[in-house]
Amino acid sequence: FPGTSLSPALALVYDLLENKLAKDYNIDGSRIYMAGLSMGAFATWYTVIHKPNLLAAAVPVCGGGDPKELHKAKNVPIWAFHSLDDDLVPHQCLLVAKEVMERENAPDFHATMYEHEGHGSWVRAFLERDVFDWMISKVNPDPEIK
Repeated sequence: FPGTSLSPALALVYDLLENKLAKDYNIDGSRIYMAGLSMGAFATWYTVIHKPNLLAAAVPVCGGGDPKELHKAKNVPIWAFHSLDDDLVPHQCLLVAKEVMERENAPDFHATMYEHEGHGSWVRAFLERDVFDWMISKVNPDPEIK
């Protein structure tokens, strides 16, 4: 399953954020957000699963997380997007996430499934009227980066 191990690129992102940006700049650790498309969405799911206290909110589009570990992300505000006709990443990734989040009573999980956006559903997702307002309204109560 893609996104089940830490990639070198994502390790560099974490290192940059935690050891450079957070130390050299005045970053509000309670307001770190992540959005990703396709493999970036797998990275987003990986992050909410393995570093749930890093983000205030996440918006993965056309990706998925390890079904056995999705429960670890239940307290992270997530708005996930996918399309039924995605021919590269199966839309079942979102259906599985939705099922897990419902079973775990995730307090702030949203799933939007399109019908005819293919693998490029991020265009429509990022045009959604409320997605960015929703995302920046979130504040992490227990941030990993102080």
